[in-house]
Amino acid sequence: MVVEKNNNTISGSNALKSNVAVEKKVRHQNPDKNNRGKVDKQRIVKNKLCFIRNMAIGFVVITAVLFRYSIIYNNQIKINNIKTEIHNVKAENESMKVQLLKLNNLSYIEDIAINKLKMVKPDAQKAMYVGLTNVIDNNAEKPSSKSDTNKSNSNSIISKIKKILF
Repeated sequence: MVVEKNNNTISGSNALKSNVAVEKKVRHQNPDKNNRGKVDKQRIVKNKLCFIRNMAIGFVVITAVLFRYSIIYNNQIKINNIKTEIHNVKAENESMKVQLLKLNNLSYIEDIAINKLKMVKPDAQKAMYVGLTNVIDNNAEKPSSKSDTNKSNSNSIISKIKKILF
């Protein structure tokens, strides 16, 4: 047995007759309802501003990183160019050293002098020896007085005798 509050007994189907009391939900209106819309709009604007700020900061950071990498890349290109230039200069230096050793060889110099320049080796019998003492005596200061000339003549005579003896 089913007991209900209104002593309504259910017999048969309820599909035809529905006597159900529907309670309306009464929403309690908050006094902050008008402010709530403004707060939501302010929060949305604040979120958008934060997003735009974060995007700007990200853009600045990415730009700074790319700028730095471009500087590093340009410096690396310069370093590679200088290294290749150093390598080329070292190779050229080595080839010059080899060429210097080749040209510094006396037999090579003699061969070029005889074959290309048509020079002839001097004979020991035809060689003429020149002393520099005459040149030195001629370049010496000439005496201005007669006593100096007598001394110089005696010195020259003595030097000639020394020359003959020694």
